Amino acid sequence: MQMEKIDCPYLLNGYESRRDYLEQLAEGYGVSQSVVFALASMLGETEDFDGLVHSVHEASEDMMLNDLDNDDL
Repeated sequence: MQMEKIDCPYLLNGYESRRDYLEQLAEGYGVSQSVVFALASMLGETEDFDGLVHSVHEASEDMMLNDLDNDDL
């Protein structure tokens, strides 16, 4: 019996699908899914494990800074 080669990066990294990956990325960084899906759409699948992660991280930091600024009001 020959093993089937899996070349889906999402499955290889423990996710059920790209959607599952994006949802978990949003949850992990505390960013809304709509933000993550919009960024993913703009950047494309080739950036899912690099540029997208960086952009979501930046978005989460921006959200935290906005929360701190709003605390001063």
